[in-house]
Amino acid sequence: MQVDVFKTSHHREYEMSLRIIISGIYADPEGKPLPAKTLTFESLYNSSQTQLKTTVQVVTDKDANYSVALVPNYYNVCELDGKGRSKWPGNIQLFADSPSGTLNEYFTAFRTDQVQPGILMEMEEILEETKAAAADAGFNPCGPWNSTTSYKKNDLVQYSGSQYLATAPVMAIEPPFAPWSLFVSAGDNGLPGPSNILTVGTVQTLPPGSSATVEIVGDSPAQVLNFGIRLPIIQ
Repeated sequence: MQVDVFKTSHHREYEMSLRIIISGIYADPEGKPLPAKTLTFESLYNSSQTQLKTTVQVVTDKDANYSVALVPNYYNVCELDGKGRSKWPGNIQLFADSPSGTLNEYFTAFRTDQVQPGILMEMEEILEETKAAAADAGFNPCGPWNSTTSYKKNDLVQYSGSQYLATAPVMAIEPPFAPWSLFVSAGDNGLPGPSNILTVGTVQTLPPGSSATVEIVGDSPAQVLNFGIRLPIIQ
């Protein structure tokens, strides 16, 4: 047990000591140094070393030099001029094995082949989760409603000239009662109702570790498909 505790403590000490130095001379597009500018770095993810929206600031000296030590994360960088005005130069992303460098190097030199294999693997997992969630949201036509049939979520049945969508597993509950949702309504004299229009609504980012979600909301003939995609975990 003492060995396990030592390893855990050592690992935490290593994590807390991990910093990437961002330094250089802060200048405008014409190369003119910009002294007395406050640069803020706001973290955009929770990680093992910092929390979401943690802010670090550094002020350029008289020669426009700056230097700041940051833990791995994705940062929103903002410039303040001391008069209440701000400017957004861009975002930077730092990994555990990122080298020290200047802001401009991180603004302009990021390439997909620099992403750590672990991050790429997690992004692939997120993509597969989203595909699976979208597949779960697909419709399964089941013909006329039957009181003895066990229906799954997203099963479609015909009832009294209309079509109903199961929003949850159901058996022996007659449409239009919950969890049935009207999908396509019957027209006059039994004629088919208007075609359902399914559009993409919101695409939200979810906390790291969450499962991707796909939700159909609204009633026919105008329903909306909302997606939730989890953020990767940055170590």
